[in-house]
Amino acid sequence: MSYSTFLYAVDIDKLRAAVGSKDPELLERLREANSPSDEEDPPPPPYDYVADWQLRVTGEGEILFGGKATTIEKLPQLIKSLTGSLELFFETPSNDQHTAVMIVGNECYSQSGLREVIYRLETMAPDVLWSRSSSEDGSDRASFSADDKALDSLIASVPKNWKSRHGYALEVLSFVLGERLPDEDEIGDLELLQLHSPLATIRHPLALKAPDDFPYLSFLTAEEVVAEVQRLAGIELSFPADPDIENARHAYANCMKVAADSQRGVVSFYY
Repeated sequence: MSYSTFLYAVDIDKLRAAVGSKDPELLERLREANSPSDEEDPPPPPYDYVADWQLRVTGEGEILFGGKATTIEKLPQLIKSLTGSLELFFETPSNDQHTAVMIVGNECYSQSGLREVIYRLETMAPDVLWSRSSSEDGSDRASFSADDKALDSLIASVPKNWKSRHGYALEVLSFVLGERLPDEDEIGDLELLQLHSPLATIRHPLALKAPDDFPYLSFLTAEEVVAEVQRLAGIELSFPADPDIENARHAYANCMKVAADSQRGVVSFYY
C-alpha cells in the first residue's frame, strides 16, 4: 500500500488541553521524542531509483503513464502488459483517483510480468519525515523528525493558521501523551479496507480547518472507539481476494480493541 495510517490511543481531552498549554516540561518531552535515537539506522541514500515504467497520479486526478495522459478505464490492460519494474508517483492533495489507481493495481499486478512495484509519495512538506526502524527484539518504535518550531508553536498556543507541519507535531504529541497502537505495519489507506471506518473521514481533533495536504487527521472519542469495536464485531474480517487487505482489516480491528480496553480515544494520521 502506498500510504500509511498511524493510530494512537490517547485521551482526547488531555490532547486538546496540551495544545497551547505553555507547559515547558511537556515541550521538553516532545523534543526528546522528536530527537533521532543513536540506535537508529543511518539515513537512506539520496533517491536515485529509476524504474522501467513510471505511472503518475497528479493532485488534480490526472493519470500519466510515461508522461502521457491515460484513463482509469485503460489502466488494467496497460498494467497487465508491463514487465520489469513499475514506479508509481502520487502527488498531493489526495483524491479519489489515487484510490481508484490503487484498486486497479492490486487487481492487475499478479496478471502482469512485473517483478517490482515502487510507490512514491510527493508532499508539499518534504522536509518533515516519519520513519520506522526495528529494534533487536523485532519490535517497531516510532521515530519522528517534526519541525522544532512547530512543536514550540503547538505548546505555545492553538495555531490559528494550521499547517502541515503542525499535523506532524501533533503526531509527536499524541505519541507522548498516549501510545502507538500495534498496527503491525499493515494499515494503509483505510478506504481500501472496505470497513467504512469513521477514521477514513477527515476530522480534526482540535476542530480546526487543516490544509489539503499530509498528514490527514481524524479521531474518535473513547465512547466512539467502543462503538467502533461493537460495530466491527458484526463484520466478517476475512478478505480472500487480497491477503494484505485481510491482514490490515484484522490489524485495524485489533487496534480499536486495544484502545477500547485502555478507555482512550484514537487519533489517526494518514500520509
